This record gives sequence, structure tokens and C-alpha cells, in this order.
Amino acid sequence: MIAHLVYRTEAGLRYVDVWQAKNDFDAFEHGRLHPVVHPLLQDMLGFVPPEPPKTALDIVNAWTAEHGSVASCRRARAAASGDTTV
Repeated sequence: MIAHLVYRTEAGLRYVDVWQAKNDFDAFEHGRLHPVVHPLLQDMLGFVPPEPPKTALDIVNAWTAEHGSVASCRRARAAASGDTTV
């Protein structure tokens, strides 16, 4: 994960996660998040509600002090592998 942002809306809280790749998020969601959150929801609510809607954004660039520029990192990896589509 590169960044995790949480903000308030009139309906409650919303969050935005920025991941290096969709596969990284999928592995986290199924390998770490669901095994922890689903039992808690089952205990608290008596059921596991449906997943909230997800919106995939076509991020052009994301920057953090720790990770630098995601787009730059992606271009560097692509250049090293000979990929010219990034």
C-alpha cells in the first residue's frame, strides 16, 4: 500500500487506498483484511454485510514522501523490462 486516506462525508466515513498494483490489493483483501474483518462483523452484526462499492481510478501519478512518485517508479520498472506502454 502506498497511501490510505480517510475522510468524512455526510453519510459517514469514506476511504481511498492507493496501491502499486490491483493484484497487491486483491492479495491484501483476501489474505489479510477479510480473515480479520469478516469474523468481527459476524460477531457484531450477526452477519457479514455485502462489500461496499469499489471504484477503480486510473491514477496518473501519486506521490508520498516515503514512496516517491508511483508513476515514476512504474515507468522505471517498465523501462527496465523493455515495456514502452507505461
